[in-house]
Amino acid sequence: MANHDQIDALTASHERELSEALADAYSELLAGFELNAIASSLDDIDPDHIRDQLELILNLHDRGVPEPFERRADKIADKLESFILAIAALAAAQAGHTINDRDAKLADARQAARAFGNHLVAETALQISAAIEAAIVGRGSTDARAEQFRRSIGLSPKQADSLEAMRLALKQHVATPRRLLPATMNTDGVRTPARYTRTTKTRPIIAGLRGRVSAAQLRLVVKALANADLSQADANQLLDRHAAALRSFRINAVAGEAMHELAESAKLAGWQTAQHYGALPANQRRFWQTAEDERVRHTHSQVSELNPQGVQLGEPFETPFGPRMNAPLEWGCRCRATLWPKR
Repeated sequence: MANHDQIDALTASHERELSEALADAYSELLAGFELNAIASSLDDIDPDHIRDQLELILNLHDRGVPEPFERRADKIADKLESFILAIAALAAAQAGHTINDRDAKLADARQAARAFGNHLVAETALQISAAIEAAIVGRGSTDARAEQFRRSIGLSPKQADSLEAMRLALKQHVATPRRLLPATMNTDGVRTPARYTRTTKTRPIIAGLRGRVSAAQLRLVVKALANADLSQADANQLLDRHAAALRSFRINAVAGEAMHELAESAKLAGWQTAQHYGALPANQRRFWQTAEDERVRHTHSQVSELNPQGVQLGEPFETPFGPRMNAPLEWGCRCRATLWPKR
């Protein structure tokens, strides 16, 4: 069990490092966007020309992202490769075997680190491309669309859509004229001071948000719509803060999911390497283990029931979602594989 504890501790520390590395990569990327230049390029009627101009302004490399971001992704992949080798070594040590970093049996696990770096670049390129299209067809001034372009980088499509829905709702409220209500006094002599109000029709705005934003986001917008003094600058600050929170949440989720998947793949590679050299028997089996608490989903606990005798090292587990070689089973999964069933 000592090695399992070491694997868990190493995975947790590298998960934090990966979150920080991804946050730094996106911060550098966003800092390199010149909003004035982006806004100027959007002031054109030819979409193709806008795309060409933005490609130059954003310094997009062959793979659709700025070259510094590609270098960041390569460094992240290098760190992940070191992590994978360390986890594989700990897993092999469970069988009393010491692995060689260059062993051919580790090739697939090492490639997983490269795959993550490539996926990061490809996904960010898609985000930039989608943000460009949204900025071209979006509503509002060129400055507003340029700001929203930058906010959406690092977000999932669903997050970007919810942020755009919030922006349009706040834009409609800010555009509604304010009028001053005079001071009043009731029959008890209680005076209500003069105040500004807006005649924003909040009901259709809120109705239009349903299905596009979360309950928490809806509450945020409702609160903003109740503020008659809300300015465009205030709305921009609210959107900037919320975009940063969405990006941070997604970065942490991606890091957690990636480290879990890479750790499980590396463990299997370590065990298979140990088996190849005779440190584990040819019929060695591995077993599915849940976190064993009240948060475990029924479908995850079913995996142990579907594989009561475990599976061979090279065989997948039978799961309610089909055969799977390793955890995670789905988003947020905390399951893992072990060499021996729990006693």
